[in-house]
Amino acid sequence: MKKSKQSIEPDITCMKNAEYGTDTVLPMHKAQRSTVLLPQFEDDINDYLRACKGIYSEIHQRTVKSRCAGFLRFLKNRGVTETSDISYEDIHTFHVDNPDKARINRMLYESSIKPFLSYLADRGICSPGLCWYLHYLQDDRIVTADAVAENQCEIPKLADKNPLPLTASEYRSLSEDLLSVLKDDHLSEPVIAVSENTFKLHFIYLEMNSLVYSYEQAICWVYAAKKVFKSSWATAYRAVRLFDDYARTGILVHGKAYGSKPKSFDLLPEWCKAPITEFLDQRIKAKMAPSTTKMDLSTCVRFCAFLAEEGLNSFKDITPAIVKDFNIKDTHKTAAGKGAYNSRIRGFLKFLARKGYAANTALYQSLGGPAATSERIVITLNETEKGELKAFNASAESALEKRDKACVLLGTEMGIRGCDIVNLKFSDINWKDWSLRFQQEKTEAEVWLAMPVSVGNAIYQYLKESRPRGAKCNYIFVTIKAPYRKLSPVTCGQTLRRALPDRKVEGSGFHVTRKTFATERLRNNVNPDQIANAIGHATLNSIAPYLSLDDGRMGLCPLSVEDLGLQMNGGFSNG
Repeated sequence: MKKSKQSIEPDITCMKNAEYGTDTVLPMHKAQRSTVLLPQFEDDINDYLRACKGIYSEIHQRTVKSRCAGFLRFLKNRGVTETSDISYEDIHTFHVDNPDKARINRMLYESSIKPFLSYLADRGICSPGLCWYLHYLQDDRIVTADAVAENQCEIPKLADKNPLPLTASEYRSLSEDLLSVLKDDHLSEPVIAVSENTFKLHFIYLEMNSLVYSYEQAICWVYAAKKVFKSSWATAYRAVRLFDDYARTGILVHGKAYGSKPKSFDLLPEWCKAPITEFLDQRIKAKMAPSTTKMDLSTCVRFCAFLAEEGLNSFKDITPAIVKDFNIKDTHKTAAGKGAYNSRIRGFLKFLARKGYAANTALYQSLGGPAATSERIVITLNETEKGELKAFNASAESALEKRDKACVLLGTEMGIRGCDIVNLKFSDINWKDWSLRFQQEKTEAEVWLAMPVSVGNAIYQYLKESRPRGAKCNYIFVTIKAPYRKLSPVTCGQTLRRALPDRKVEGSGFHVTRKTFATERLRNNVNPDQIANAIGHATLNSIAPYLSLDDGRMGLCPLSVEDLGLQMNGGFSNG
């Protein structure tokens, strides 16, 4: 016997109400009840329910069918005759005009509509954005075109300025590829969740407004979405920047920082930027190291920011008095630091004069000369600190502690710099003859060192028990948390602070392990040439500062007064 429509759709057409009587159709539902469901809509519902037969119980299937039928009747009243014609406006109107004004009832109703839309999207009948749109509407997380248009933000500049037009569907496909890569790299679930929401919401924005993806528009969109992401906004911002890099290069760059604040260079007046860029290009062509050109940029930005604060509008307005004033107000911790900055500013001023940007060709002479040479006492680990390090290494149990142990031993037992430790690769270790062979970052000299058993065992223990299995890079030491990448040089300093938390020595970081290594070798009568080779020095000059710490042999240095023929009769006052 065929069931009546009332028995199939009790939650839409019949409601108990004291005013109208039991099982009476409310006026708000009469229009839907009188609308016959189109055959194509009924086929879509039946196909969906067959696909969900093993998921929904028989009772729940009737509820789902009733809700989907009510949704499709609503669409028919709006003139929609095919599910492939459903638009974002239809979804928005349905959400707003849903008879169940109570939020919980509306969410329960729409909870049956979202899987139905997702099913249609999987079959290619409609866009997946429709299902996502209904989901985000429930939490008021949609970023509108008006909100983006009203937002004012700084657009970070790109190294690659070529436009990257992508349709909404191309954007969705590429963002899903990137999300898959992020998951393979074992990023934390919260980061994955925020990134996924970012890509879905941005896709909705593009498709709903018939827009083509662009970098500038994406930045404006994510700034307009601050209220949507709240405390997770920084992660959403990084996802937007990461997508643009991935779309342009096809490569996921691990550990790249995407600051949301504009860089100091970008805040400079336009008249400053072109000469600075030209000066840096010249330095790069001269084969200057990246660290050198980075300091050049910092120096020029610092100098030009001062000029802008003084109200200058051109380099031609610079006077010797202004340069001297900058020199007085520009503070540094050490004289050597100030001298390093001044030498670069002199070079920049010479460049400005040579290129005609500055009128006075002798401006560089307004800055003082380099700082006087100085020599500091070498700081090494004392006996108490050495004992604490041994205790730390002996008790290392966690993954982080085992990594710290290996790094500390590479410093204290082999004298390797922190920057070289983090750059060690698997190919640098020869387990057969227990040696390390690598190129030093600072001097670019290759060193080949015997590896002590204690160091080899610590590295082996770290690789076997603590190094993340999902880490795919060739570097030995990687981060504890995903995305797994090589360590930053500052990590070694953090390692020493974890091993010696009570050590508070100003200006003494991880490099103290290298100094301790060289000093101990001198005290043990190791040939200075061998020490220089072990720490990768080309000459013995750099070994000289460690000699003052060899107390035993320094005591043999004083000359005999008698051998020098000096007479001490009558004391020092004897004339």
